[in-house]
Amino acid sequence: MVTFKTKKALRIFKALANETRLKILEIIYSEEVGMCKIRPQINKSQSLISNQLSQLQSLNLIASRKEGTKVHFRIIDEDLKKILKTIIKEENRTKEHNKKTITDS
Repeated sequence: MVTFKTKKALRIFKALANETRLKILEIIYSEEVGMCKIRPQINKSQSLISNQLSQLQSLNLIASRKEGTKVHFRIIDEDLKKILKTIIKEENRTKEHNKKTITDS
């Protein structure tokens, strides 16, 4: 029997398994962000990014808010935020380690 917790974990890991979705989630991790800020950081077509945002919304991981013609996105799942915090922290630690290794050489 698949529990609610298992289903939720599967939704989160499905989101993280795609590179574009993961980048989007890292961008909107700490604040509500509009498409105009997401697209330049991902360097993919607007339709591909919109498709990935739609998938994240269908997984109930993010929400959107319209402001005039602009749409802003934010993470609404607290468990996803915890996982992203760990990922971002590890990425930063790796970057610092690599900088230190280069300067020590």
